[in-house]
Amino acid sequence: MKKNRRITVCVDAEVRGRGIGTEMLKAFITRHKSESMELVTLTENTIAIDLYKRNGFEILWEKEGFSVDNPKPRCYAMSRMAHK
Repeated sequence: MKKNRRITVCVDAEVRGRGIGTEMLKAFITRHKSESMELVTLTENTIAIDLYKRNGFEILWEKEGFSVDNPKPRCYAMSRMAHK
């Protein structure tokens, strides 16, 4: 049984829009295609949400995000099922 892993991934604001996030996500999915995946993203991050949906992720639920600030940002939990 594989151990659950958590990683944080982002693309620097100065280079967004160049396809870097898309290529990173596709490479990760290719390498881990037999594993289910979950992620959390801000509900207002529509570019990322569209990217995740195009790559097989679905929104599971919306929740209050993680922040020391008030109000706390709204987030979506998303998942992608494993492919054999």
